[in-house]
Amino acid sequence: MSVIKSFFGKIGEKDVYLYKIDSPDGAFVEILDFGCRVKQIVVPDRYGNLANTVLGCDTPQGYFESGNEYFGAVVGRYANRIRNGRYTDATGTHQLIQNEGRNHIHGGKEGFHNMMWNCTKTTEDTVTFEAVQPDGCSGFPGNLDLVLTYRFYKNENNYLLEMVITGKSDKDTLFSPTNHSYFNLNTVQDDVSDHNLTIFADKYMPLDDETMPFGEISAVDGYMDFRTPKSIIGTIKTAYAAEFTEITSKNGFDHNYVIKNEDKNMAKIAILESSESGRKMEVYSNAPGVQLYTGNHLKPIYKGICLEPQYFPDSVNYTHDSRFAPYPFLKAGEVGIFKVTYKFSLQ
Repeated sequence: MSVIKSFFGKIGEKDVYLYKIDSPDGAFVEILDFGCRVKQIVVPDRYGNLANTVLGCDTPQGYFESGNEYFGAVVGRYANRIRNGRYTDATGTHQLIQNEGRNHIHGGKEGFHNMMWNCTKTTEDTVTFEAVQPDGCSGFPGNLDLVLTYRFYKNENNYLLEMVITGKSDKDTLFSPTNHSYFNLNTVQDDVSDHNLTIFADKYMPLDDETMPFGEISAVDGYMDFRTPKSIIGTIKTAYAAEFTEITSKNGFDHNYVIKNEDKNMAKIAILESSESGRKMEVYSNAPGVQLYTGNHLKPIYKGICLEPQYFPDSVNYTHDSRFAPYPFLKAGEVGIFKVTYKFSLQ
């Protein structure tokens, strides 16, 4: 394994660099210092052919095009949505930027995904980045010190990409990041129509017309149930045929599934499989939930799907309801830690 640094392009006067974690057998991962984005994850299919399994762009400017903003990026301080961009903690009420209608999503335009990160260390199979998000950025209190490490390596016949990010603030704040990669495990197909999905959750959060949870946590049933492997696009199509508005009103899935994991240990939360390529991806995380987003606004639609481990959307406004615990409050001086591992193998 080795890490190779190369020039990727410019954003204004700032240079953007690409870090390639290379395996001797040809598999590799590419990470950008802009948004700590995963640009490529190249692993073999059942025939030994190498191909990329995530959506990315060929230039830095591509990530500013509509629909591409979160490709492969780390997002935060708060992944997902906060109603009215407002929350209250022991220090008072905080108003965040409202960047999706009246609500807040993914840290705002100054979120982690649009920050330039500084590479501070590499080893033969890791790249570490650091950044400071200043007090008041997008309305969040506290200077937040961030350290993020990606590791890519082979274990037996499996390829693993690990992401670990820590945050430490000088004021009470929120810390709920995630990785926003769009996965497509095919070698040749343009969408994920042949993909089957498993999510190890028996509950999910229904949504209102603003794609916000509204205080309900429901048992998965029918179209919402992925406890056994099921076609993603096939499920969407049958939901349309049945006029199941929980899915059709969002043009697909954009839902949080309840994993819980209150002890914050690593747990397997989902499996994504492609019958065309034979690739299989298992997702592990220490987060209490996972957001399933099926690329409902991509062009072409459904060309990649997101499995975003995270705290529950808008959970900061449901502290009175233990079903929404644990909560993403980070006390001043304490260290928050988020972990996710993507394990690639063959069926």
